[in-house]
Amino acid sequence: MPDRTNEITAFTALLDPFDLTGTVVTADALHTQREHAKWLVEVVLQRPWWSLGAA
Repeated sequence: MPDRTNEITAFTALLDPFDLTGTVVTADALHTQREHAKWLVEVVLQRPWWSLGAA
């Protein structure tokens, strides 16, 4: 991660490139952020199946 940032601000950028279909995402207490939960539910779970590399 670049200087002047931390894992909280990098959470979505680090996970976004990955296909998280069928994956359980766990994180420590540092990631009990509303923005993280919202991103996982509203962005990741709403992606069309064809963008997730499904056959």
